[in-house]
Amino acid sequence: MIRGEFFSGKRLLAAYVSAMILPAVCAVPAAASGQEAMSYMLDQYNNSKVCDGHTVCESSYSLPVFSGNGPSISSLNARVDEIRSAFRETEADLFSSAEERYRNSGAVDPLSVTYTTEESFHQGDYRTLLIESYYYGGGPHGYTGDEYMNLDIVQGRQLALSDVTDTGEEEFEALLRDVIRNSQEYAGLFDSPETITEERSMADYQWSFLPEGVGIHFSQYEIAPYAVGMPCFVIPYGSLSMKIDPAGASPGPEAQTGTVRQEMIEAPAEKEEAAGTGGDSTEIHRYSIVIGDITWEQARKKTLADGGHLARLNTPAEYEAVTAQADAEGKGDYYLFIGGHRDNQNVYHWIDDNGGFFSEDLTAPGSWYASAWMENEPSFYDPERKTNTGEVLQEACLVLKKYQGRWVLNDVPGDLVGSYDGWLAGKVGYVAEYD
Repeated sequence: MIRGEFFSGKRLLAAYVSAMILPAVCAVPAAASGQEAMSYMLDQYNNSKVCDGHTVCESSYSLPVFSGNGPSISSLNARVDEIRSAFRETEADLFSSAEERYRNSGAVDPLSVTYTTEESFHQGDYRTLLIESYYYGGGPHGYTGDEYMNLDIVQGRQLALSDVTDTGEEEFEALLRDVIRNSQEYAGLFDSPETITEERSMADYQWSFLPEGVGIHFSQYEIAPYAVGMPCFVIPYGSLSMKIDPAGASPGPEAQTGTVRQEMIEAPAEKEEAAGTGGDSTEIHRYSIVIGDITWEQARKKTLADGGHLARLNTPAEYEAVTAQADAEGKGDYYLFIGGHRDNQNVYHWIDDNGGFFSEDLTAPGSWYASAWMENEPSFYDPERKTNTGEVLQEACLVLKKYQGRWVLNDVPGDLVGSYDGWLAGKVGYVAEYD
């Protein structure tokens, strides 16, 4: 899917996911920045539904339980109680649906509901807890939801935007509109800035602390189609009249200074794939990143005619070399076709010069590729888009795309510009590889 970072305005996470308290808890360390009035533990839970030896549904959660003498302890725990209640209902419904689905069709790909909590920001007295949900009830893809809890652990309270900045409503909305309007990553893919901020107040936005500013988060479908994802727009602290200084606070022992939810792509411990399985040796080659509104097939033929082929990134080193080159050339805002394609078994492979498949499975669990894919991808098709003949839009081609500050693999239609009514005109390119 083509995504930024969105989340549904219907608050899908609250409707789909919550959790149940169990006795097993994990302590989460707090920063040693004084006498804290707030701390929390994480309750963890895992369950599954098994039919005839097949796991047909999985459920899990990791949710905070707050303690201390701060003024927000009760309200925070009350919110978590709401999440637990919703989880119980969702889990029961999903287990029932999964069993019925298995009995009727024999489907064994498990349905799932998960809820996880992590600290996405940890600086001095301030924390942002990201509670992320994922719900898969069958079909081409699941649904992801985010909820942010921004905390002052010394005072023991949950912070609203009005606790963080003196900036007024009109000035804040003007700043947000400017950030949206100037965003290159999402340009042309969502509603106008004026439409996005219309009839919203500062209290209506999902927000979080980020190292560089206040992040304003939107949901799947909220301001753009599902294919765009869940965008986050950052208003720099220096643009706001701040009451506090989260960026300047002394980092806690586990301070996170990177983009929220980024993961490093790590090389596997095992020996790299030999030449032949992926089509190339493991050495770094010469690459050319070309921008132009072109289809995947057109890009494949053009690179062959030029004496190369669409890039086949067989190792983490090659992957990092190409993405570093794209960063150096300022091409992080483009969807860059590379030489991966889906077979008729929904497995991605590198393509040889004759259009055949190399054997290496680019979706294999445990391979280094697994950590390179965008979250919840590959998705294989986009149910929100239809072809001219009324069929669901297929996604069978591989691109590199920078998403939330991190390069990822994603599957997309072969004609990005045509499939999305021109939204992506000027945003497409390809990576050619020359031995």
